[in-house]
Amino acid sequence: MKNIYLIRAIYTIIILFIVCILVAINNFFFYKNEEKATIREMKYEVMQLQALIQECDVDNKICNHLIKTFIDNSSIKGKVALTLDSKLFHEQNLESYRDNRKAVSYSQSIPYKDQVYKVTYEKLVTPPLFKSMQRSLTFSVLEWNYVAQNGKDTSYWKNLKNFWQFIAIPRSSPAICYFFLIIFLLFLGRGYFKTLLRKWENSETIIVEKKQSN
Repeated sequence: MKNIYLIRAIYTIIILFIVCILVAINNFFFYKNEEKATIREMKYEVMQLQALIQECDVDNKICNHLIKTFIDNSSIKGKVALTLDSKLFHEQNLESYRDNRKAVSYSQSIPYKDQVYKVTYEKLVTPPLFKSMQRSLTFSVLEWNYVAQNGKDTSYWKNLKNFWQFIAIPRSSPAICYFFLIIFLLFLGRGYFKTLLRKWENSETIIVEKKQSN
């Protein structure tokens, strides 16, 4: 009986280990793609800003206001800084909270007449791999209370429900799929190896019987 429990425990550990490896691989490439996508968004927004600057008169107060409004309403939810001839023109930090995620940054100069603008974007994107794995494997349970108390809605449970629906469950979906896929493959493999073992035993029996008859 003890051997059965030991074998089950070993199987469980092996399954969880494989799931962890697959989740780590999935998260690594997911956040690599997120970094590339963020850079593309930054480049696209710089093109829009460049068009706005080139259509404006830098001495025009209305244009200056439009440029600052554009930065304040950036689609990049991170730090945005704009300098004019190396002097700070305007900056905004739209990052909701700071943690130990890896930052992605992009800078580009925008020449205009005899002046030079330079815009710099920085956004926190990639968390440490172990932390992202922990979130994926536990439905981000350590974040539930914080998110529920600091969400946009006044209701604790509505914030928690929204977090489950749009973040926690999608974030953990790959881990769930990997878990059941591995169990299914092990189940198929178990039946396959049992069949092979039975055939091998039968062939051994036939060989032994032939030898005895001779």
